[in-house]
Amino acid sequence: MKDLQIVTEDDFSLAVTSFSPQSTPKAVILINSAMGVLRQYYRKFSQYLASEGYQVYTYDYRGIGGSRPKSLKGFKATIQDWAIQDLEAMIQHTRTEHQDVPLFVIGHSVGGQILGLAPSCQQVQATMLVASQVGNWAYWDKGQARLKLLWKYLLPNLSKLFGYFPAKRLGLFEDLPKGVAIEWGKWGSNPDYLFAFDFKVPKQHQEIQIPFLAWSFSDDGYAPIRAVKNLLSRYEKATITHRHISPQDLGVSKIDHFGFFRDKFKESLWKDSLEWLDNQQVNQLKVKSEK
Repeated sequence: MKDLQIVTEDDFSLAVTSFSPQSTPKAVILINSAMGVLRQYYRKFSQYLASEGYQVYTYDYRGIGGSRPKSLKGFKATIQDWAIQDLEAMIQHTRTEHQDVPLFVIGHSVGGQILGLAPSCQQVQATMLVASQVGNWAYWDKGQARLKLLWKYLLPNLSKLFGYFPAKRLGLFEDLPKGVAIEWGKWGSNPDYLFAFDFKVPKQHQEIQIPFLAWSFSDDGYAPIRAVKNLLSRYEKATITHRHISPQDLGVSKIDHFGFFRDKFKESLWKDSLEWLDNQQVNQLKVKSEK
């Protein structure tokens, strides 16, 4: 495990952790974090993948964790920047440092939503989504009032009041830059979510033609199955395998939005994910040998 700094095209330094296997990697995996989640949260899962032969990178989006300035007040960042600059820089780094092996992306929640906004997303050869969804309260059977309060009122108003979104004070997640919070509020207040808006670059979600494995969970209060299916429908040319799991299927009481990355699922969810990733790696070798 090694901490790095990777500089984006607009000259911002991202905090990155590299997890390297003992030998030449089978493939490279980028892990895109969920909203307001530190890269360290994915450490155990990343170590597991590295022990199985994968080169893994986790990173903090600008304004989060190790990529956060001393003060978020006045700090300019949007979710678009996370995709167009930060994820793009990570893709370019992997293609420079690991030219001869496939590139896979694992996106947790918003990390799966932004894939199609990265200009070089077509260089990704397989993707795994964990609890990734389209966010609008209409897709929730329960908790609509809570989410409407968050997206429509708390995110924009508290961000304007404090100069950033004070999520920690509310017991939610890491604090968010003002631009991120306001943009997320706009997305979440629209039934079409991010797909209702134009960005600095074209949205490429519908052009991505690669294998996807999507995980969703029956007890996930942040990514109900209708919201997950809506996002998957946006990747309309992808070959999607969707696995919707209940805690009872695994003999546990809870999975929720964040549980997948806990090591108690090493012999279940992790093992199944590894098998899928290994199959994608073998398929990429076949494609390469046929060229």
